[in-house]
Amino acid sequence: SVPFTASDVDLASQCLHPDGVVLVDDVFNPDWPGVVTGLSKWCTEVKGTDWELVPFAIGFNKVAMCRRDTHATYLTATKDAGERPYGARVRKTAEFLGWECVVLSHGWIATFHANE
Repeated sequence: SVPFTASDVDLASQCLHPDGVVLVDDVFNPDWPGVVTGLSKWCTEVKGTDWELVPFAIGFNKVAMCRRDTHATYLTATKDAGERPYGARVRKTAEFLGWECVVLSHGWIATFHANE
């Protein structure tokens, strides 16, 4: 739901190490539309503050987020991992919530964990 997502991301942001990563689950899951709404609302409310988190990767039904000042580092590292033989399979980059993100291949998880 919207308030639970906003509350969870807020708590994670306050506890996060400066170089840490938060994974938000079900952001694009059609069964849970409140997740993307809650995340978007929270990001708008904290934009420009020390608590701000920004997305750098989308995949496996998760959005990976980090502090604004570590975005370039994580974005580059995720892109570079896609060039390794057993790294993440990068499909493309796309903008989400105003930030460039790596979009990963869905992989086997989509086959076994569909909503149906």
